[in-house]
Amino acid sequence: MGKKDISSLKKSLKINSKNISFNKLYTFYFKEHSKDIINSEEKVFDLLEEDVQELYIENCKKILTGNIGEKLFELDFVISESEIEDFRSQLLYVTNEQPENKINVLESIAKDICINNQYDSDVIINFIDFKYWNKNIDNKTFLLCSVNKISPNKKAVKYDYDSNTFSASSSLELVVELKYPLQGFLFPYIDENDLIDYKLLYNNGKSKTLDGSFINETLNCIFKDSNIQQKEQFNNIIKFMNKEGIDLDKLQSFFEDILEREEIEEEQFIGLKDIKQYASAQSGIHLEDVEKIFTMVVGSKQYEFNSESIIPNFKGKSIKIENNNISLNLNPQNLKDVKQYMNQKGELFLVVKLREKVYYEDIEIAIKNFKDICEE
Repeated sequence: MGKKDISSLKKSLKINSKNISFNKLYTFYFKEHSKDIINSEEKVFDLLEEDVQELYIENCKKILTGNIGEKLFELDFVISESEIEDFRSQLLYVTNEQPENKINVLESIAKDICINNQYDSDVIINFIDFKYWNKNIDNKTFLLCSVNKISPNKKAVKYDYDSNTFSASSSLELVVELKYPLQGFLFPYIDENDLIDYKLLYNNGKSKTLDGSFINETLNCIFKDSNIQQKEQFNNIIKFMNKEGIDLDKLQSFFEDILEREEIEEEQFIGLKDIKQYASAQSGIHLEDVEKIFTMVVGSKQYEFNSESIIPNFKGKSIKIENNNISLNLNPQNLKDVKQYMNQKGELFLVVKLREKVYYEDIEIAIKNFKDICEE
């Protein structure tokens, strides 16, 4: 969702809104250790006291607050070959016009959230369904979920107006921290006023962190990283697979294969299958380890890289090879021309196959026999 989509929805979230009609509030109270539900409620939102409505509306706004890519994330549902989409199917069901047993389905979702995640306190899981419309969006049902911490009430002296007395607050009174939700989501996703039911907007609660377990196991979603993050992840996979050092010939061939596919189909995604094919072309890499490394780095076997994020620019010197002493920039199509050698003394040599002579300040560098250099 873009900033405008989020801002428009947040501004509409208010009592007596012209663009939103609140339906019901569903709450489920879970114990921390047993994961048991000790209370659940289904209430018509408009029948709540106005100050209570305001608290829950502010809680909804918190789920929509934060920078995109830092606290708010666009998540895609994993679509498997067997078409098992349990979580998405449940969300589609409860956002239908008149679903039956809605509270039972939401209870099942809430249980999945609580059981599959570790929280350091009791939690309240809220669901608010509402209809939202504007000039581009028809009267569509949305579902907003928030996971909220429950804290014991702090000891304090309170004043009761009715009895005109002071007394100590009870430690049995618990506080639902609606101002600071742990995480939550909005479904369906809005993209420039288009509704997309194979995505959702996720709020992780903390900035620049992601709960991989919640995303993958509970929401059955996958997070598409930024190009920089994807490149770092891809390089980590290659590094862990090539413990004895990378063969640049094979890496260049891998890049070129992807480019050939892009000529047929413009957008390409690189997954575990492609990484295994790359690994099979090399000696010393066990295919059974490839899946473990892939999952360890990206968190899911279904993860896919966008080719744009990992394929270097073949039209320029986009590859850098360096250590503390040298830095070499070259075109990816010349990767196969770069070799690293070691002589009998343990000295390292970087050898680059050249198609023409090289110069220092327009002065030709002297040519020596490589064999002689290695034996010096």
